[in-house]
Amino acid sequence: MKRLNEFNQNRDPDYTKFIPKPDPARADYDILIPVGYTGWVKIHTSSESNELPERSIKVKENGEAVFPYEGITLLTEYDHFYYISNTEKKKIPKEHISEIYNFPELIVFHVGPRKPEEPFPYHEYLKEKKE
Repeated sequence: MKRLNEFNQNRDPDYTKFIPKPDPARADYDILIPVGYTGWVKIHTSSESNELPERSIKVKENGEAVFPYEGITLLTEYDHFYYISNTEKKKIPKEHISEIYNFPELIVFHVGPRKPEEPFPYHEYLKEKKE
C-alpha cells in the first residue's frame, strides 16, 4: 500500500523508474499471449497466495491475466514471450515487447509496435478500477 501511495503522489510521466532491475538468481517464466494479439498486456497480481505459481502465465483474448504472486518481476532478459494458438507456440521477438512496468498490483507491457512516448496510462487505469 505504501508503494501505491508513493506512486499516486508522483505525477512524473517517466515510468522508467518502475522497470525492474535484472535479477539473474530467479527462474524464468513463459508468458503465453493469444496469437496475433497486439496492445497492452495487463497482468493483475494478487496477494491472496504467497506460493510460487506455475512458471507460465496464460493471457486471455482481451490481453489480461491474473497472477497469484505479487513478488514477481517480468524481464525481457530472462523471460520468454510466446504467441499461442490451439496448434502452435511461436516465440515473440524481443523487439516486439516494450518495457515491462511493475506497478503496484499490476504488471504491464506492450506487444507489437508502439511509439516510445506512449507510456501505460496507469493513473487512468486506477480511476477506471475505482468506478
